[in-house]
Amino acid sequence: MAGDAKYINSAESKIYSKRNILFGIYHAHRSIKEKDFAYLVEGNTDVLKLQSLNINNVVATSGTELTKEQIEQIAKLTKNVRIIG
Repeated sequence: MAGDAKYINSAESKIYSKRNILFGIYHAHRSIKEKDFAYLVEGNTDVLKLQSLNINNVVATSGTELTKEQIEQIAKLTKNVRIIG
């Protein structure tokens, strides 16, 4: 429906710190290193869709903003990021 939110973000908790999580990084890290770039997308379902198309160098933020901690994680693998919105 028009006007409905694409994603509903869960609250931050002691167990799940969104600012420190890049969704898909575990599966993407090897591909990011090999290709020397990462796709950064909006949400978890975007990562899953691209992975289904055999695009594996893709991660998503786990909240509504890209944090310093997430940037540092990507920077350990590559300096090249393509943002898909």
